[in-house]
Amino acid sequence: MDTSLRILTRIETINFIVSNRERIEIAISDYSNVVPYKEKPEKLNAELDKAGIRHYIIQEMVWRDLEFPKSKNKVSDNEAVQVYKGCGMHCRTLYDLKLWHCSYESSAYRAGIMEANENQDYIDLKKCNKKELLEFYWGYSTKGYDSLCRYCHPYGKIIPAGIKMPKIG
Repeated sequence: MDTSLRILTRIETINFIVSNRERIEIAISDYSNVVPYKEKPEKLNAELDKAGIRHYIIQEMVWRDLEFPKSKNKVSDNEAVQVYKGCGMHCRTLYDLKLWHCSYESSAYRAGIMEANENQDYIDLKKCNKKELLEFYWGYSTKGYDSLCRYCHPYGKIIPAGIKMPKIG
């Protein structure tokens, strides 16, 4: 599971992770080379060590400009399936006890710029059973893609991780 430091501050999320620590490994994105918060990843690392939760910190990262939402080019279902299959973004994101296939989609939903469909784009961990969770985690879906795949261009230009781009509009 990939997460940001901000998300782990929710007590409900922390309790869920602690109670499932044998089955969870957390990848923490560390942007301290471009964002001045070096003490936060170090503190989180120490807390996770103390709690016995498997984790690692990713420090060398690049992002891709997915051209969403500035590009409103909606592709067909077949093209969206190909985008999903070819996507290099295979990190699951936990937010508000909902597990998302795509962290970009989770962010777009939280920013209010797109709708999301339960059991297609995310699964509610409070409602699902083990079989449903495993199927979702490994990418099974009736459509074969996430909603954002219809608008995403995952092969865009590489940009430095953690650097905020200028606002559009």
